[in-house]
Amino acid sequence: MDGYQSWLASKNMSVIKDIQDYLKKFNADGTYSFIFSHEPFFLLQRYGV
Repeated sequence: MDGYQSWLASKNMSVIKDIQDYLKKFNADGTYSFIFSHEPFFLLQRYGV
């Protein structure tokens, strides 16, 4: 990977992490069993349902 691709991948992972952290806070009370999105890595599943 060149410098730009590494930078872009880093930014994408940062955004993904921020969204996943937000979803965890959004669903802190366990109201939702699943939260789906267009991107497969945004699937948040609550275990122990």
